[in-house]
Amino acid sequence: SSEETPVTPETPGGGGGGGGSATPTVVKFDLEKETYETTISLGSTEHDMIKITNNENSQKTFTISKSNLDSILFLDKTSITLNAKESANIEFTINAPDKVGIYTGKIIVSSGSTTKSILVVVNVKTDKNLFDIGVTIPQSYKSLKPGQNLKAQINLLQAGVKENMDITLNYIVKDFDGIVHYAESETIMVYDQKSLGKDFNIGTLPIGDYVLGVELIYSGGVAVASSQFKIREGFKFT
Repeated sequence: SSEETPVTPETPGGGGGGGGSATPTVVKFDLEKETYETTISLGSTEHDMIKITNNENSQKTFTISKSNLDSILFLDKTSITLNAKESANIEFTINAPDKVGIYTGKIIVSSGSTTKSILVVVNVKTDKNLFDIGVTIPQSYKSLKPGQNLKAQINLLQAGVKENMDITLNYIVKDFDGIVHYAESETIMVYDQKSLGKDFNIGTLPIGDYVLGVELIYSGGVAVASSQFKIREGFKFT
C-alpha cells in the first residue's frame, strides 16, 4: 500500500504525533481467575466465560488468543475494548476431542506491554461412569522447589455396583504446552472405594506450571481427574 509512510529508524520515538512507535505501556487489568479446569465427556460441548476488568482510567483494547488447544477451545472473539474500570466476559466453547485424556493449554490476554495467561486443563472421560476419581495435591506441595518430590492423594469410588474390579491407573505430569514430562502406570483391585497416597519423583522438572493427571481405566470406560502445581524459583531441594 503506497500510502504507508515508512518510519525512519533514526527518528527517536518514531517521529511526530507523540511517538507512534513508543514503547508499549503497562496496562493494569484483572482476570477473574488464573486457572480454569473442566471435566467433560467424549463428544460433548460446553460454554463458559471468565471476567476481565480494565483497571485503567481510560479505554483499553485487549487481544485474546489461545495456545495448544486447537479444535478443543474456541474463543468467541479475539479482541475486546473496555472503557475505564469496565468489566466484560471472555466467552469460549469447549468441544471434547474424540480421545480421553488430559489436555492443557492457555488463554492469553494482552494489552500494551502487559500479558496475562489463564492456565487451562480439560479432562476428557467416557460418558458411562462406573467410577468417580479425585486427585488432591496437599497445599504444601502445590508449590515445589526444584528437585522436590510431588505428593498426591488419589480417591477412587465405585459409582455403580460394588464389586471387585481390576483397574489401571495412568499417571502423567504435563506442562501447559502439552508436553508430558512424567508417566507411570499401575494396576490395582478396587472394591467400593480406595484411597492411595502417591509420591512422584519429578526432580528433573524445570521451573514452571504443571498438571498431575490420572486416568482410571476399567472394563467399559475411563474416568479422569487432575490437579495443578508449580515448580518455583528456590534453592535446589536435595
